Amino acid sequence: MPKKILLIHEEPEVIKYCMDFLKRKDCEAWATIDPLRALEIFKKERPQICLFDWCYHLSPMQGLELLENIRNIDKEAFCVMLTMYADEETLKKARRLGVNEFLDPSDSHDKLDQVLAKISSLS
Repeated sequence: MPKKILLIHEEPEVIKYCMDFLKRKDCEAWATIDPLRALEIFKKERPQICLFDWCYHLSPMQGLELLENIRNIDKEAFCVMLTMYADEETLKKARRLGVNEFLDPSDSHDKLDQVLAKISSLS
């Protein structure tokens, strides 16, 4: 059974990079730049995995608020925060809110593959 993954990020090139990779891994995936739309997708599709950006500069909802909303819906979803620039306070708050992994979107596909393998072994 393919993994169901929701990707939320404000940069189209990061979405393309991740979606191309996920398609090659036979994952069922959704992507959006809109955190409010992401919550709609999450409620309807119930993905096992959420990859999301910690910072939305032009959005009504920041990444940590999105994480908190996802956790209110499903405490078991595996949440991966995509971040290159988060400060230590943001990382601590994300851990308190239940983020499972941190991933730099500029990392190689190998790192994303490791995260997917880890998630697969949890199922």
